[in-house]
Amino acid sequence: MLESGGYRITSALGNDEAFGLDATVIVTVDLIVIGFSASHPIRTTAVHWFKQRYPTIPAVVLRFHGFEKFPEAGATLSEDPKIWLGAIAGILKSSNP
Repeated sequence: MLESGGYRITSALGNDEAFGLDATVIVTVDLIVIGFSASHPIRTTAVHWFKQRYPTIPAVVLRFHGFEKFPEAGATLSEDPKIWLGAIAGILKSSNP
């Protein structure tokens, strides 16, 4: 869905693969999206890791349960694509005026 909007997607399955991405790849991204398939502690660790190393890149987390919170993330979004696509479009517009 994001690709159809003109965004380049680099996908990583799991923290080990994500943390192993080349920094030259990461610094070119507009947004980091952390999916909901991992447990809350793992997603919290991922947000912290990315925000510590790449503080200017917005990071959002898709939540599995409505009560989940990720304070370091720029947003915590529903896993429903109809909801999060609009939110992500807004985040991308505000970070790339």
